[in-house]
Amino acid sequence: MGLLDKVKNFFYDEEDVEDEYEEETHKEVKKENKRKYEPVKEDIVRKRENRLEKENEEVTERELFKAESTFNFPMDLDDTILDFHKSEAFALKKTLEELGIEPLSSTIERYSEINDAQWKLLELGKITREQVLTGRFEILFKELGVNQSGDKAWQLYENNLSNSYFIIDGTIDVLEKLKNKYRLFIVSNGTASVQDKRIAGADISKYFEDIFISQRIGYNKPKIEF
Repeated sequence: MGLLDKVKNFFYDEEDVEDEYEEETHKEVKKENKRKYEPVKEDIVRKRENRLEKENEEVTERELFKAESTFNFPMDLDDTILDFHKSEAFALKKTLEELGIEPLSSTIERYSEINDAQWKLLELGKITREQVLTGRFEILFKELGVNQSGDKAWQLYENNLSNSYFIIDGTIDVLEKLKNKYRLFIVSNGTASVQDKRIAGADISKYFEDIFISQRIGYNKPKIEF
C-alpha cells in the first residue's frame, strides 16, 4: 500500500461514516432500533468505496485537508515513501555477487522472508538489532550450505542498501499536497546510517519537520517510548 492509499484510509475514517449515517437516518430511529445501524453503515461504506473507484482513486480536498494545520503526521520510510523490497532485492543481489554466491530469485525471496521475520522479532523485543543485522545472513547461508561470514555480508549489504532508493509512484505528489498543511515526520526502525543516505539520495528530507530513527532514539517501533 503506497502513501496515497494510506492517506485516504487515514482521513476517510469512521468519523466520516458516522457523519453520513446521521444525515441518512433519523436520530429517533437510531435510538429505538440500533440493529438498523450496521446495515445502514455498511451501505454507506459500500457507496463510498464505489464512489472512490469511479473517481479513479483521486483523493478529494475534503479527505486530505479536513484536519487542522498543526496536525502531526508520522509516516514510515519503507514501503510508504520508499519501495524497500525493491531496494532490498537490488542490494542483496549485489552483495551475493560480491560474495561469489549466485543471486537466484529463490534465494532473494528466501532472504526477504528471513529478514521480515527477524525484524518482527526485534519489534517484539525477543532479539537485539545486532542479532538481526548478522543473524539474517547466517540463517540464509546455513540453509544454502555456504561458508560465509554473516558480519561480512551485513557490511557489504548495508553499503549497497545505502545507495539504493526507489520512490513509490505518486508519493511526491502527495507529499507536496501535505507539506504545507501538516507537520510531517519520518519514523523508521532501520539502521540510521543507511536511512540517512537513502533519505538524502531520494531528496525527501525537505518535506519533513523531523526524522526519528529507532537506532538513535534507543527504542524500536511500536514501543510507547519511541
